[in-house]
Amino acid sequence: MSSVKTRKTSSASSTETEDTLSLIRKDILDIKKSLDRTVKNDELETIVTKIVEKLLKKDKEEQQKFIETEVEKRCENLKELHSKEMDKIPSGKLVQIEYALAAVAAGAPSVGIKASNGVVLATEKKQKSILYDENSIHKIEMITKNVGMVYSGMGPDYRVLIRSARKLAQNYYLAYQENIPTAQIVHKIANVMQEYTQSGGVRPFGVSLLIAGWDDDEERPYLYQCDPSGAYFAWKATAMGKNYVNGKTFLEKRYSDNLELEDAVHTAILTLKESFEGQMTEDNIEIGICNKDGFRRLSPAEVKDYLASVQ
Repeated sequence: MSSVKTRKTSSASSTETEDTLSLIRKDILDIKKSLDRTVKNDELETIVTKIVEKLLKKDKEEQQKFIETEVEKRCENLKELHSKEMDKIPSGKLVQIEYALAAVAAGAPSVGIKASNGVVLATEKKQKSILYDENSIHKIEMITKNVGMVYSGMGPDYRVLIRSARKLAQNYYLAYQENIPTAQIVHKIANVMQEYTQSGGVRPFGVSLLIAGWDDDEERPYLYQCDPSGAYFAWKATAMGKNYVNGKTFLEKRYSDNLELEDAVHTAILTLKESFEGQMTEDNIEIGICNKDGFRRLSPAEVKDYLASVQ
């Protein structure tokens, strides 16, 4: 008789254990589903087995409390794991563009200033070796008779954009028999740069551009900055490249709307000096000016004269 009772008791105990197991399994699966996290079957079995081993050592009241505590604990663990997974999801920024902007920020400083009668572009042009022929490399380049540009960032990328810009400007001239307006060439270059942020097998250009122009129709100067993302802005004065924040702060203090072109050249040189390391000479900086006569890069002798007047 006693053996029958024992059998019934053990059977009842086994049924309760199975019920408890199924409840725990269901709770964990519900938690898993709500968090949209895949828990492998072997992980699930391990969790349940550990819970049951502890469970069998406790009485009914303790078992109930234990089940509630364990489920709550597992829920918190899964939430924490879910949170960690969510942290890996990008914040909405395009990382390659961030890298391109970092390349620009590490590049040589460049300055652009729009005066009342023209625009000045100036940049640092330090060579890696004294054996380089400094006159064979130029950072300030002409696109059309009335438009020129300079860059901060990666030189080879700039070369590709120069070629594209000249081709686009020439296409416009062949179609309309007149020079392309500054705003339109900037827009077209920006489109090329933007296309490289979304096409397969390419990366964004690692350069930012300062584009200076003079439009004969409106008889006024323009200064634009174009970034690797394809965004472009019109500026009165700006700086980019290494220590660009100091350059912009300096320009904010010195700039005025009635600035003349000659004064703008002096201001551009002083802005470059804010972050320049070593002696500034006509060989390690470049200056370009754009006015009603068109765009041109100053000769080393002219740059030397400006440096002498500033110092």
